[in-house]
Amino acid sequence: LKARAAVTNVPRVTAGKRVALMPGCVQQTLAPSIDAAIQRVLARRDMGTVKLEGCCGALSHHLGRTGEAKAHARAVIERFEAIGAVDAVSIGATGCSAHIADMPHLFAGDPVWEPRARAFAAKLRDFSSLAEPRAGSGKLRVAWQAPCSMQNSLGNAGAGRALLEAAGFDVADIPEGHLCCGSAGSYSLLQPEIAGALRSRKLANTRAIAPGVIATANIGCLIHLSGEDAPPIVHLAELIDWAEGGPKPAVLDQTRGAD
Repeated sequence: LKARAAVTNVPRVTAGKRVALMPGCVQQTLAPSIDAAIQRVLARRDMGTVKLEGCCGALSHHLGRTGEAKAHARAVIERFEAIGAVDAVSIGATGCSAHIADMPHLFAGDPVWEPRARAFAAKLRDFSSLAEPRAGSGKLRVAWQAPCSMQNSLGNAGAGRALLEAAGFDVADIPEGHLCCGSAGSYSLLQPEIAGALRSRKLANTRAIAPGVIATANIGCLIHLSGEDAPPIVHLAELIDWAEGGPKPAVLDQTRGAD
């Protein structure tokens, strides 16, 4: 997957809510356009952003490296505490959001870090829940791919669909939408054969509803499902931004061999 160029024309917000936006690890390198879109969408809702650097430690936790996961968590919590008062903490990857929501459990029983992790997690607002639905000029037929982290951990898969529908898109559910796409954090790296079979099944089900684009909310799903054999796939925020007057996602101008 080629890195997507960042778009820097982000409106400046001088009042309103202040959101600590985490760029994540993979996303800021491969798809910086996602955070740029998030910033523009939030700015239209009178929410400004401040960057909260650091890895949440989700991948380390997936791999059973608990000590490493805790070290990442402590570092980002300390940075969160240092940036001052914010109304919310957000990140464009639902896999990371799910890990942050569960971060207090990582420090369960720790008299120092459990309450600090709990205060951090209490500020978490996933993008799809932070940006309230708004009318837009979306025209495409969109296959909504709700990541497992939204369905099973955050429990807000419907919020993504609501944003897309309000923005004017024709939203279609992917058959067997409850099934994993095969990304699952580190799973696609550790179990490539099974992950590949899940990907093929997801794409076959997606092609059956003939979408113009797939929308998802997690960079892992986006990377795993992308390819010449797949319809264009973009982050939810980029479609919402486009429907509200932002730039057209670059991937929609690329020719795909998905027929």
